[in-house]
Amino acid sequence: MTKTSFADAGVQYPPRTGAEPCTDRTEDYFPDSGSSVTQTALACLDCPIVADCLAWALHHEEYGVWGASTAAQRTELRKRYGITLIWRLT
Repeated sequence: MTKTSFADAGVQYPPRTGAEPCTDRTEDYFPDSGSSVTQTALACLDCPIVADCLAWALHHEEYGVWGASTAAQRTELRKRYGITLIWRLT
């Protein structure tokens, strides 16, 4: 895992190792509206790239579970740290 600043808009998508919990269950990471994502987010905590995944998602992902965070949690983090989704900058 590389050390990445969450505020760095240039952060690259983390290289996958194949050991990520989301590798085999991608549908769990993009649940239907209103579905609980707590268990899915907790599974991320064992992921070897969780911090890098979160750093990337803060700048690139509006939906789904990324880096042990829900969409709502990332929205709050963006507000707190003044981060804007990359696609909204263009």
